[in-house]
Amino acid sequence: MKQTIMDIFEHLHANPEVSWKEYETTSFLKQKLEDLGCRTRTFSDCTGVVGEIGSGSPVVAVRADIDALWQEVNGTFRANHSCGHDSHMTMALGTLMLLKKQPELPKGTIRFIFQPAEEKG
Repeated sequence: MKQTIMDIFEHLHANPEVSWKEYETTSFLKQKLEDLGCRTRTFSDCTGVVGEIGSGSPVVAVRADIDALWQEVNGTFRANHSCGHDSHMTMALGTLMLLKKQPELPKGTIRFIFQPAEEKG
């Protein structure tokens, strides 16, 4: 599992996308959520994805930002995960991976919310 988590981080770190342009990130996260058995929902008017496991009450959420910032890095202006959203997304997926390894899921619904455009306020 450690290598899988590192691979997820490295992919997200190497492919930053700025606010409202997180198309590849959304697609990548959706596929990972589905691979881990989540029901998923995307949106017709924006990026971002919600994954869900379990059902009923209580409902708890794990949320992660998915956008990057434009920044100068080594003399080049480019998208960069300088706020740690790559780590944030990785931790949310890692939490799901750990939950799925348990013999029984907690009672209720667990939502994994991957929010676009947090840097835009």
